[in-house]
Amino acid sequence: MTTQEEVADEITAEQPIEVGVDERVGVATLLGLGFQHILGLAGLLLFPALFGRSFGLTGHDTGYLYGITFITSGVVVVLQAVGLLRLPIVQAPFAGIFAALLSVGHHVGLAKAYGSLIVASLIWCVLAIPLRRWGAVARLAGRVGSPIVTGVILLIISAQLGTIVLPAYFGTAADGPAFPWVNLGCAVLALAVVVTCMRSPIRLLRRGAMLWGVIAGAVVYTLVATTHWGNVAHASAFVGLRWMPFGFGVDGVSVIIFLIAWFPAVSESLATYRIVADWTGEPLPPERSAQGVFGELLGSTAGALLGGMSAMAYPANVGLLKVTRVASRWVTLTTGVILVVLGGFGYFDALLVAIPQPVLSGATTVLFGLIFANGLQVLGRVRWNQDAMLAAGLPVIIAIGLLLTPPAVTASLPGWLALVVGQPLVVSVALSLVATAYLHRTSRGGTHANA
Repeated sequence: MTTQEEVADEITAEQPIEVGVDERVGVATLLGLGFQHILGLAGLLLFPALFGRSFGLTGHDTGYLYGITFITSGVVVVLQAVGLLRLPIVQAPFAGIFAALLSVGHHVGLAKAYGSLIVASLIWCVLAIPLRRWGAVARLAGRVGSPIVTGVILLIISAQLGTIVLPAYFGTAADGPAFPWVNLGCAVLALAVVVTCMRSPIRLLRRGAMLWGVIAGAVVYTLVATTHWGNVAHASAFVGLRWMPFGFGVDGVSVIIFLIAWFPAVSESLATYRIVADWTGEPLPPERSAQGVFGELLGSTAGALLGGMSAMAYPANVGLLKVTRVASRWVTLTTGVILVVLGGFGYFDALLVAIPQPVLSGATTVLFGLIFANGLQVLGRVRWNQDAMLAAGLPVIIAIGLLLTPPAVTASLPGWLALVVGQPLVVSVALSLVATAYLHRTSRGGTHANA
């Protein structure tokens, strides 16, 4: 059987890393790639605005939500880069927790939604304590390390991200004359520039592929359509932190919902750790994975107390590492510092928000495509037989079916069931874990199943 070290060597040979995990780069590269990581965090840029619009928050409150979410992500990134996980991974809001917060918030109110999220997060913090002899997340890390589970998670993550990003290529009729052709043209331009630059033999173009794509698309969009750059001048400089700005309450059912919603978030982080460790040749024992998850959960809990969103390993970061071939954790440390320093700086928030959405969507599509291809690559390690095909194929096809379930059907279901149906990653991860556990037992019993 191929060892983990041999697999890492194989992947590294196919996608050589130019700058290793502990290597340092120049200040210009640190800042350029640091900002490029931020541009790739679609959830960080989109979710606060969607949340504010959904709950009718004022512009001031939505701006605060952006700021505290930036700060939460930045603090976690800094801690992970230098103290806990020590891998080049950036943390940002997780789509599953965001969806659960929206659903629960509209059912029981924001006070109970945030309170229940905090309670569920604290429970997961206890489970993630990195103990040598016992640790639930450390044990989960060994199970998620199965190529079937990891591959399924990557496939479904990329599919979910695609459903968020691709509709923005066209925008809506509210975009005026930009709908749909200007939006579509600028999105495709950004996509084309990213692909061209990442294949360039010139290192500066290759490492800045994402940044150049966004700049090119934004410049063209500004020349031919209405933009919101003017809002930057009207932004406030700094807004102080608020303790539990939406109130605090606890609802038992909501706590259970968030406990379930955290499971795919933790699983996604573990899968992200694994693929980055494979690319970079870094050892990743279960205790190290548990340290990373513990840091993310603790930071997310603190952020929720201040009204922010979760900060878990963001899969777009994986694609960006592959595009730039720079795996230095000092780059991600710089990303974290930028987020912390500028998180409460309204001008910075307004500048990022002003980037035309079609442009950002076009550029990030490349990253999500690489995540999907990664899932296929990981599944390529599986020794396929009928049992393995069932273990991988069934969760994926069910998750796709849930993604395509009509909103009218979901809305007619009981609240808890509607939340589950709206979380295909939850269902696919659970099915994958059950299937691989079954395969593991039967293989130990001497059958032909092998995953």
